[in-house]
Amino acid sequence: MQRTHSLIGWLAAGAACACLFACSRSSEPAPETSQAEPPADLAATPAPAAAPVPAPAAAPESPPSVQLSPRHQEIAGRGKIVGGKNARAALWPWIVAIGEGNRTAVAPYCSGTLIAPEWLVTGAHCEVLTGDYAIVGRIDLGTDAGEIVRIVNVINHPDFNKSTFDNDIALVKLEKAIDGITPVPLVGADGSAMKRAGNKLIAGWGQLGVHNPALTNYLQEVKVTISLDQTCIDNYHTINRVITPNMFCARGDIVDGSGDATIADACHGDSGGPIVSFDRDDARPILIGIISKGAGCGDPEFPGIYTRLSALRCWVGHCMDENSCARC
Repeated sequence: MQRTHSLIGWLAAGAACACLFACSRSSEPAPETSQAEPPADLAATPAPAAAPVPAPAAAPESPPSVQLSPRHQEIAGRGKIVGGKNARAALWPWIVAIGEGNRTAVAPYCSGTLIAPEWLVTGAHCEVLTGDYAIVGRIDLGTDAGEIVRIVNVINHPDFNKSTFDNDIALVKLEKAIDGITPVPLVGADGSAMKRAGNKLIAGWGQLGVHNPALTNYLQEVKVTISLDQTCIDNYHTINRVITPNMFCARGDIVDGSGDATIADACHGDSGGPIVSFDRDDARPILIGIISKGAGCGDPEFPGIYTRLSALRCWVGHCMDENSCARC
């Protein structure tokens, strides 16, 4: 698949004037004096030339700006983390931003998670392509921390359904293994980590609130609760959306009770990012899902929908071998 990316002196005259002034002054006749004339060889010695003024150093060039392709503009523009707070950097070393660009500038459109030294997991609906880039080890996208790594292979789940978002998962291979960052472990096939005590957190970059369009470069995190009952499934059924066994719902606390209540939530602009189960001390994270889709942002009746990794754990394990990427 090909695509077209629309990727987005000084003057030093003072010294010269000073020199002309000095030269014109030296051409005037010297006033008479009673002192003895200096030796001829000293009188003929010219005044030393003024030292040249060095030109100021050129300012460093800014990295080229990058503009997303129309397809990824639509994915990135659907919404961002709602009701979050600045993330604790120590909790999220393995989260990455995925985008278009080059080795010096990247325009993110989705998030992903490092699950092996050279493998990321993200959403298939992100439509990641070989040749895109991942920003690794950068919690604040306004800095140059971490590194930008090229993507060399993308494996979308063969049964991904673009209409229902069933099997919304993709594996992304980087051009090199990442050193210094421990990948996050995956939930087991039994899904027990989803039920253990402790916080369930999501994270992503972007909009600070439903009614606050301001964007932030700093990673935001939100605490959510997994909905294990039938309510979420029934609510989505009323708008002809299907929650399959490969999905689950999770909702945050109410963050705006005025008028229509708003819950802390993830929206599609943070697509592909992680939902993680921590223990009671917010330690030992386990990746249990992928931010997938929802209906609007922060709606209490329609919480966010996530890819259930326990249901797709077998496929992930086979695919990272590359030679045996089979359905499970």
